Amino acid sequence: KESISELKKKIVKDDYDKLYVLNLKKSLDVNYDLLAAIWREYITNKTSARSEMIITLDKLIADMPEKATLQTKKTIFTAAKIGAPNAVKAIDEYIETYDKLMSKLDLKDNVLKFLKLLTSGERVSVMDMDDEVYKWLKTSGFANKILLKIN
Repeated sequence: KESISELKKKIVKDDYDKLYVLNLKKSLDVNYDLLAAIWREYITNKTSARSEMIITLDKLIADMPEKATLQTKKTIFTAAKIGAPNAVKAIDEYIETYDKLMSKLDLKDNVLKFLKLLTSGERVSVMDMDDEVYKWLKTSGFANKILLKIN
C-alpha cells in the first residue's frame, strides 16, 4: 500500500521513476504468485477429498442432479479470480451438495470400500461383495449399473 501511495505521489509530481515502477511491479508479481498458491491450496484443502469421491462414484451418479450441480460449482471456483465472492460461495455450495449426496446415498464403510475397489480398475470378485453391499446395490437402484462377467 505504501509503495502504491508513493508511486501516486511521484506521478502527481511528474517525478516518474522507471526503476521504482519496475521494483514495485516485481514485488506485486511475487505477492500475487504467493496469493495464487495460497488460494489453490485453500481450494484443494476444502474440496479434494470430496472431488476424489465424486470421481470414484462417477458412473454410479451419472444421472443424478447433484453430479451436474457439483460440476457447475467446481467450474465456478476453479475459474474464478482469487478470493472472488462467487468462488467462495461456490465452494460452500459444492460442499453442501456433496454432503446431501452422501446422505442420500447412505454409504456405509463396507459399501464405500466395495465401490472404491469396483472403480479402481482392479479385478473385483463376487466374493468382494458382502450381504450388506448387495442389499445396498439393490435398494439404491445402482444394481443395474454394475455388470458381471466371467473370466
